[in-house]
Amino acid sequence: MKQERLFEYSDSLSSCGTQGEIEGVCKSFAHSLGFEHFIYGAYFPLVDNIAILNGFPDLWRDHYDSAGYMYSDPTVKHCSVNTSAIEWSELVVVKGPRGDSEREVMNEALFYGLRQGVSMPVHGSGAEWGMMSFSSSERYSQTLIKDTRFHSEFITRATHEALKRVATDSNGETPEARRLTARECECLQWTANGKTAWEISKILSVSESTVTFHLKNAINKMEVTNRPQAVAKAVAQSRITLF
Repeated sequence: MKQERLFEYSDSLSSCGTQGEIEGVCKSFAHSLGFEHFIYGAYFPLVDNIAILNGFPDLWRDHYDSAGYMYSDPTVKHCSVNTSAIEWSELVVVKGPRGDSEREVMNEALFYGLRQGVSMPVHGSGAEWGMMSFSSSERYSQTLIKDTRFHSEFITRATHEALKRVATDSNGETPEARRLTARECECLQWTANGKTAWEISKILSVSESTVTFHLKNAINKMEVTNRPQAVAKAVAQSRITLF
């Protein structure tokens, strides 16, 4: 694929306004490389949203989900802990029950027409994570995968950013109703450090009731029920840190 064509796909992704439009661009890109199928899934903790672009056979997706294969899928296992792409032929399956489960997933994928493929991870801040897979029902040269890996990884990152933008508001930020103020984050940060509302009030030179007010707002915006849950979710979403 020429570099100009690659940038055209990237530009198309950046102008997409819906998840369906992004899915269409990914489908076109996959076909341009010679792959029949693709799938992209991502978790955006800042808005607590899981988004999936499905270009895999519907029957396989239904079976995969109903069988809970995500927890024994070796491509998911690789991409969750690595930053590099992997060809399915390079997957290392361990011995024992875990390995048997992983082999079952890949063998059944073959039955549904997913013979060969490559999977690429995307890791963002905090728990933000995504994964793209391209696959085909036909055997093809391993050189094809190697030659197109750069293009695939480039589009994977572009897809992640496009999907992230669509999953949040037009400014790429969380909706206003759920966006924490600087003071709310500050109060949560001190709470994470073990400080009481009274202690935080002394640190920030405000009244204890003001601290309580900010913490209650943070709890409501994050859709949790208490301060420990708010702290845990804020850490997971990289809004505050533990130190």
